[in-house]
Amino acid sequence: MLCKGIKTLEESYRTLRIIYYNFNMQLSHTGIEPATLALSAPHSTQLSCPGIDMYVEGTTDLMGMIRVHHKSPPGEKEKNLSLIIERATKRYFPVYEKVLKENGHPFLLGNQWTWADVQLIETLLMAEEKESTILSQFPLLQAFKARMCDVPTIKKFLQPGSPRKPPPDEKFVTTANRVFNRK
Repeated sequence: MLCKGIKTLEESYRTLRIIYYNFNMQLSHTGIEPATLALSAPHSTQLSCPGIDMYVEGTTDLMGMIRVHHKSPPGEKEKNLSLIIERATKRYFPVYEKVLKENGHPFLLGNQWTWADVQLIETLLMAEEKESTILSQFPLLQAFKARMCDVPTIKKFLQPGSPRKPPPDEKFVTTANRVFNRK
């Protein structure tokens, strides 16, 4: 079995085409054009399920913790922030640092960026919004961030006035709680 629920290379190829299409649809409003992911051959090593899925799942876990941090009760915010920083610096970032060191390529899966790289850059940016020095122990992730932020469409997306939303502040949380009748 290649990936959970996928038994043949052809099935894997079809699934990856759907994932790639959905990913492009999600990015279409940002102006980001991901690199062509070599979808012409079902044997593409760049699109192996284990590679992309593994990296995306790791970043998704960390992003999930960061995304809900603003919803924490005031007494728990500092504790949750400490947990986010601890997990990022002890569990997640060392793995990505090691991958970049061992593979010797500028991106997680080679010389061309994939959605795993886009997911990682967003996670790094979100983490830095919580703690500005969080990448200080990770020189390869800092270099990765610089490379990704230098991609013209990503660079444009990160400029002030772009569709990228700032992290939620107290005013946002108060308004959302009022609108959704939350305490």
